Amino acid sequence: MPKRPTRRCIVPRCPSPIHYRGRCKTHQPPPWSRYTPDPTRPRGRAWRELALYILDRDEHRCYVCGELGADQVDHVRNIADDGARWSPSNLAAIHDDPCHRDKSREEAKRGAMRARARRAREADET
Repeated sequence: MPKRPTRRCIVPRCPSPIHYRGRCKTHQPPPWSRYTPDPTRPRGRAWRELALYILDRDEHRCYVCGELGADQVDHVRNIADDGARWSPSNLAAIHDDPCHRDKSREEAKRGAMRARARRAREADET
């Protein structure tokens, strides 16, 4: 069976064969090149202390179902809906499963509907 010819790098005028995702070894983007960290986000020890403060403040009671045993901290008002990002007043204790999972799924559905509506508006404008 004949071998398929090797594909070339997607960078213009680069004759090297591809290594990963259409680029040769020379033209690979650096790791995390598209990652832009939030400079206001508490990290490491500061975040752990904030999360423990929220869990203790709420006495490990889930704000969704009201049961004890909450093990995570969640934004009450979604950041996409203009909720405060790191304000303790917008953070609350929540169970990982099923409360946080279900809430995140519903937020994702609302976000997808907003994006669909925005794309439809943009298509109508053109």
